[in-house]
Parts: sequence; structure tokens; C-alpha cells
Amino acid sequence: MSKRSLLISAAAFLLLCAGCGEKGVPAEVWVDYYLSDDMPWDESRTLTLPEFPGVTFTWTSDEVTASSGGETTRLFGGMPVWSVYLCDLTGDGKPEFCASVSVGSGIIDDRVIVYDYASGSLWELQDRRNLDYRLEQKGSSMQVVKSEYAGPEISRGTLALVPDGDGNLQLLMES
Repeated sequence: MSKRSLLISAAAFLLLCAGCGEKGVPAEVWVDYYLSDDMPWDESRTLTLPEFPGVTFTWTSDEVTASSGGETTRLFGGMPVWSVYLCDLTGDGKPEFCASVSVGSGIIDDRVIVYDYASGSLWELQDRRNLDYRLEQKGSSMQVVKSEYAGPEISRGTLALVPDGDGNLQLLMES
């Protein structure tokens, strides 16, 4: 690998590892009902972003969708979608949708989903029946809270997308 390639790879790695949190770029809350008793089960929230002209994003308790040109696309879902934050984890100048969702019927786990609307990519941070993950806003930063499955909190960290050995991105919680 040439010095130039190595420097470009190192810069990309540092950019992607910045994440959203105390060490990274700020996150903005769109909806957050995780620790609230006021979940609006039968309501919706809409959002438009200058980075995606002509697109209206809609949150309901069970999904997040994008509507454009008369067509609606489901981005991701949960039972329910507890919270959605906006944060540029990829470094492309466009926010990703970072969500805390519950999944399952009977056996339910909490997980973090990151959806990159610009590329159509989805990542999950989950370990069904072993660990639960959720997002929490602290000031303008976003933290990942890791807990034992249906149990107490174990640790907190920063949400980050990092490249794996195959050139793909993986979603991690960094301490």
C-alpha cells in the first residue's frame, strides 16, 4: 500500500470513528419517548431536511418512512420505535437516522438502528437475548447505553461506524 493510500485510509478511519457523542459531532433529537410515559401511539411526526429536498420523513410508533413524488418507502420499524436522532456518522454532510427500537413478540429486545437515507444502508447494534442497546441524549451529544438483557445498565459509549477488514462499515459502541 502506498503512503498516499495509507494516509487516505487513516483519515477515512478517523472520520468514521468520530461518531456522535462527546468525542464526535452533535446529535439532534427528532423524537424521544424511551423514558417517557407519553408515547403518542396513534400519532405521527413529520420532518423535512434541507439535505434531502422534496422528501418528507414520517415517524409513527411502529416505523419511519420517507415520502417523495407520491411514493412512500419504509426505512425501518420496531415495536415500537422509541426514539430517533439525527447525526452524521458517515461524514458525508447528511444526517443518518439513529433510533432506539424494540423488536420481538414474546421475547423482546432493545436495539439501535442506524439508517443512512443517502445510501439506503442500514446497520443494527443488537445481541438478542444477551444484551439490550438504546440511545440517550446528554446535552447535544448522543450516547449508547448497553444493558444486560432485560436487566441493569452495564456501560455507556459513543455510537460509531467503523470499517471492517472487508471494506464494509460496521456499527459499534466505543467506550
